[in-house]
Amino acid sequence: MKERIVVVGGYGHVGRIICEELREKYPGLVYAAGRSLERAERFSQETGGVVLPMRLDMGQSVTASEWERIKLVVMCLDQADDA
Repeated sequence: MKERIVVVGGYGHVGRIICEELREKYPGLVYAAGRSLERAERFSQETGGVVLPMRLDMGQSVTASEWERIKLVVMCLDQADDA
């Protein structure tokens, strides 16, 4: 079943706010994603583990199985390189 919400850039300034709002309504289903798993894990700990960490680098391929349970992706990225 598709139920997860992935916030790309979720541990950045805007992404944190979105994750914190979503965690109230969807605890345990919100993932703060970005290139740094370490930063995502640190943010997850700050939320008491309610927002979960995820490593996601848009420059690397993502397998279909990784997206099977994802219902929504929210992009919170600063577009320095739009290539």
